[in-house]
Amino acid sequence: MKKSIVFIFLIFVITSNAYSQWVRQNSGLPPGSKIYDIQFINVNTGFAVARAPYINNTDFYAYFLKTTNGGTNWQRDSSMGENFNAVCFLNENTGYVSSDEYRRTTDGGITWLSVDHIYHQPMNKVLIINSSSAFGFGFVTIDKTTNTGLNWINISTNLDVTTNDAVALTSNKIYFAGTHLGYTTNGGSNWIYNDSIPGQFKGISNIDSNNIMACGTVDAGIVKSTNGGTNWIKIYNSTPSDTLYNSLKYFDPNNALAVGYKGRIIMTTNGGTSWGIQISGANAQLRRVVFINSQTGWICGDSSIILKTTNRGGEILTDIIQTNTKVPDNIILSQNYPNPFNPTTKIKFDIPKSSDVKLIIFDAVGRVVRSITKNNLTAGSYEYEFNGESLSSGIYYFKLETNDFSKTMKMVMVK
Repeated sequence: MKKSIVFIFLIFVITSNAYSQWVRQNSGLPPGSKIYDIQFINVNTGFAVARAPYINNTDFYAYFLKTTNGGTNWQRDSSMGENFNAVCFLNENTGYVSSDEYRRTTDGGITWLSVDHIYHQPMNKVLIINSSSAFGFGFVTIDKTTNTGLNWINISTNLDVTTNDAVALTSNKIYFAGTHLGYTTNGGSNWIYNDSIPGQFKGISNIDSNNIMACGTVDAGIVKSTNGGTNWIKIYNSTPSDTLYNSLKYFDPNNALAVGYKGRIIMTTNGGTSWGIQISGANAQLRRVVFINSQTGWICGDSSIILKTTNRGGEILTDIIQTNTKVPDNIILSQNYPNPFNPTTKIKFDIPKSSDVKLIIFDAVGRVVRSITKNNLTAGSYEYEFNGESLSSGIYYFKLETNDFSKTMKMVMVK
């Protein structure tokens, strides 16, 4: 019996490592902590801000975190008092954190100068432009400093929106994501809404002054601009089980990655025409993704989560997609087609009512090679494209599990 348990555990570990290249780091925070923001200035030095609940869960401790070895170990400072939402550093020594106030450090977080914020509103993002200038974005306000954070002024008196994230296309053209998409072309003297696509936008990323992506709630989805934000097109439609993306990284015209609700990570390699998933190993909300180069990045989120990758998250898996919203009479798992296949095949199923769904693919000796869980799928018809390119020829099995149904079928891959 003991050997069997060990064998099953090893199968799980091998399978998880094979398809999940996001590795969890030990933040050292108490269970239930929420890490709101994270930033790295090189492959070793990074910073984060978090909140940890008191024992009675009625209030929170605030933490400032720092690592000098790529996240292997994190130093934690809980003496700052405020619940900070954002962190941004210019270099190893100079940086800011923000909440209802701004704080500035010039010694890597050992000491902090507190700067009162006139509107006392939560600030969600600090964007450093150069050694003296930075912007703060938050609840119905945008602030700016031109003297290294010693003073902040409100520059959004004509703007009545919440702003969540921002990128600098040039030193004067700043684009924000929030209740609307919006921008300035004169360093913040004036701000302009862009209401072409409705929704609450949470994250924004750019690769140059023309190519931008933004992500958000189910209404917003993921959108893209190729002309500096003048026009936007929707390139990803969220679903009821896929409702929120908080942050994204736009690597180049083809590659982008977004993170959000219930540990979800999706990635495109063709400019947003199609999206696959990566396995995070988490079921908590992911709040921010950052990369220091094309391969090495980190994700932070709820449940004290910090994830790291050194290969851009590893393998991209296709997702379960809805092909028809017509409600079927019965639950059906169809034979995959084609069968035999090399190396891709499609698995289709129908569900007559909303249900949690798990699709598991395993080999002839029971080793799981794919496992996808979808919470609260609506009634309709669905399809999953399985790619066995990294696997050997042989017999495989696929199993569909719902709240009240389970069925397994066989398929054959011939290379």
